Amino acid sequence: MMCVHGVLLIFILIFILTNISCSQHIVREKKKEQLMTAILTNEVLEETLPLIRRYLENEAQSSRRQFDEIKETCSSVQTELQTTRRIVQELQDLMEDPPSCESGWVYHYLYCYKFIQTYVNYQQGQARCQSMNAYVADVTSEQEHGFIKAELLKLKPVKPNWDIYFLGGQRNRTINEWIWKRTGKKFGFTKWDMSKGEPNDSNKTEDCLQTQRHRDFLWNDVPCSFKANVICKKSVFNP
Repeated sequence: MMCVHGVLLIFILIFILTNISCSQHIVREKKKEQLMTAILTNEVLEETLPLIRRYLENEAQSSRRQFDEIKETCSSVQTELQTTRRIVQELQDLMEDPPSCESGWVYHYLYCYKFIQTYVNYQQGQARCQSMNAYVADVTSEQEHGFIKAELLKLKPVKPNWDIYFLGGQRNRTINEWIWKRTGKKFGFTKWDMSKGEPNDSNKTEDCLQTQRHRDFLWNDVPCSFKANVICKKSVFNP
C-alpha cells in the first residue's frame, strides 16, 4: 500500500513540474512575441516618420501658399475699392460741376459731338475729325443712337438729300466682322436697316458705315469712297 502511494506522489510531482515548465515556456514565448512586436513597431515607425514629416511639410507649404493667395486677393480687392472710391468721387465732382463742350459741339454723357455738314469720303471725314482731336463717332447703345437721331433731326440739310452721315464702323474682311475703327472692338449694339437687307455688301466693296434721314437713321453699309457728312466725337475730358 505504501508503495502505491509513493508512485502516486511521484506522478503528481512529475505533473506539477511539467506544468511549471510549460508555464515558463509560455511566459518566455509571450515575452519573445512582445519583443518582436516592439521591434517591428519600431521599424514601422522608422519608415513611417519620414513620410509623416514630408506630408506635414507639404501641408505647411500649401497653407503658406493659400495664405499668400488670400493676402494677394485682399490687396487686389483693396486696390479695386480705392479705384472705385476715386471714380465715385470724380462722378460726384462732375455732378456738382457738370462738364461742357466747346462752341459748335453738343454734349451727351461725357462726350462731345460735332455734326459736320460737308460731303467728304470716309478718309477725308476721319482726317477732319482728327484735326479737332476727335474721331468718327462710334454708337454703342440705343440711348446714344436716340441722341444722335434727335440732333440730326434738328439740322437742315445744306442741299436736298444731303442727309447722310458717316459713322466710325468698318468691315474687317480678315475676320468678316464689323468693328469700330477707333477701338477695334466688334459691334455689340447695331441699328441695321433690316428691311433693306443691310448690311448687304453690294459688289463686295461696302466697308464703311453710314446713317441717313430717309431711312429713319438706320444703318447702311457703303463704299468708303462714298461721300457723306460726318459725325465727330471726343471725350469731354479731351478738348
